[in-house]
Amino acid sequence: MVAVGFAFLGFAPSVIDKVAAYFSVAYPPVLALTLGVSVLVIKILLMDIERSRIEARNQRLIQRIAMLEADLKASSREKRETAAKNLGKPGENKPQNIKSLG
Repeated sequence: MVAVGFAFLGFAPSVIDKVAAYFSVAYPPVLALTLGVSVLVIKILLMDIERSRIEARNQRLIQRIAMLEADLKASSREKRETAAKNLGKPGENKPQNIKSLG
């Protein structure tokens, strides 16, 4: 956007001269440079706002994944403990030998 604006001013330098005269700027190229720098500063600010938003979103996602992993570990631990208790009881869930079935 800034490059297109400067290219336009290169093809029609009288435009910046008239605008500078309207705003009482003594050296017209300074007005063009000031506008270009202003556009770039606004663009940088918008990029920083977007980066901050994405960083906050990533932080929330990281926390959510950590909570889900903790739940998964707890659930897995409970299943192992339940299976270990059931294997220890006589007559319940004991694996049978294939040879004894025939």
